[in-house]
Amino acid sequence: MISALNQFKQKYLIYFWDTAKSMIALAIIASIYFGFFGTGWQVTGEMTRWGGEFLELFGLDTSKYSYYQMTNLSGNPLTRYEGLVLIGMFIGALIAALFANKVKFRLPASRIRIFQAIVGGILAGFGARLAFGCNLLDFFTGLPYFSLHTWEFAVFMVLGIWCATKVGKLKIFMPKATPQKCGINGKGIEHDKGRAKRHFRYAVVILIATLVWLVYLFVVTEPFKLGVKSSFLPLGLIFGLIFGFVISRGQVCFTSCFRDLFLFGRDNAA
Repeated sequence: MISALNQFKQKYLIYFWDTAKSMIALAIIASIYFGFFGTGWQVTGEMTRWGGEFLELFGLDTSKYSYYQMTNLSGNPLTRYEGLVLIGMFIGALIAALFANKVKFRLPASRIRIFQAIVGGILAGFGARLAFGCNLLDFFTGLPYFSLHTWEFAVFMVLGIWCATKVGKLKIFMPKATPQKCGINGKGIEHDKGRAKRHFRYAVVILIATLVWLVYLFVVTEPFKLGVKSSFLPLGLIFGLIFGFVISRGQVCFTSCFRDLFLFGRDNAA
């Protein structure tokens, strides 16, 4: 019995999953998501709402902006199912990373990487708003429906990634590596042997707390009641948890898969 549990733990909670199978699972889940909510799986739209709500704290009138006139800015992340999807994705990814002992706080060794991350994040967010959707929405919703604008998005995203890989290879953007000694007096690096167990326990605690929250949402809302948006809050959290967990375990990223194709010749999305 213990051996079977350990095998399950190693295979499904610690080792990374096959990326192709994870993509198929995400596609199926995204289709079910569309069936419940009538819209595609999206992330940046809710992030933009968070940004608008943050600006409103400083007195900015977001109603003047065309994007916020087209999208729903009512409520808050805890009362919108899209907000719970996004929160659930963070929690699901965190749980998956803790189970696998893959959580560690660190800063890039080179300052140029910090600069690249900031500029890249700004460009990604700006592009997502111009395209009125992120790569998740386009790949999982637009491409299967043969929407023209999403196919254009995909083509130019690949071209943009190719250009970025060429620019990133320029000497000005290459980080300078400084050799360092490992360990003290030739003893090597000392590893915290108990960290994996602690992280696994943290993951279990967070999972239990999230399930308690989920039960609470089912109690205080009217689940699956048509015409009542709050009735979909528990579903939003469930889908978010699943999306985040599968993405983390399968190492799924649409942009890095094309990046790795151009940089390393690797055709596996990871």
